[in-house]
Amino acid sequence: MPAYFIYPIYTAALAFALVAIVPKTHIRQEAIYAITFGGVGSVVIIFIYSIINAFEWINMGPFGYRDIAFFPPLAWTMYFIIYFYLLPREKLWIYLYVIFAACYSTLFSNVLMNLEILQWNKGRVVLPFLLYLSWFAVVTWIYTRIHQAEREQ
Repeated sequence: MPAYFIYPIYTAALAFALVAIVPKTHIRQEAIYAITFGGVGSVVIIFIYSIINAFEWINMGPFGYRDIAFFPPLAWTMYFIIYFYLLPREKLWIYLYVIFAACYSTLFSNVLMNLEILQWNKGRVVLPFLLYLSWFAVVTWIYTRIHQAEREQ
C-alpha cells in the first residue's frame, strides 16, 4: 500500500472517533471554531512554517498540491471538535490538557514522520512541541474567552 493512503485512513479514523465520542448537537456547536482554529489554522501554520522550511508534507500522491496536503485541514477540524468537546472547565486541568495535547501531537507527528508522510526539517521534538503548545494555548485561550463572554450574557 502506498504511503499516501495514510492521509485518508487517518482522517477516516478521526471521523469515526468524532462520531463515537461527540454528540451531534456538540459537533454542530463546535464546528465553526474547529474549522477556524483547526482547518484554517493548520493551513496558516503550514504556510508560515513552510517559509522557514521547518516541515513539509511528503508522499501526498493524489491527495495534495504543491506544499498543501488536502486531508490534514479536514483531520485538524475533526481533531479540534473532539478537543473542544473534551476541554475541561477548571483552569488547572485546562493547562494540563493543553500540555498533554501538545505532547500527543508531537508524538503523532513523529509517527507520521516515521511513516514518511511528514518531514520535520528543524528538529523532531522541540520545534514541533513549541508549535503545538503555542497553537493549542492560543486557541484554547480564545475559545474559553468566547464561551466565558457567552455565559455572562
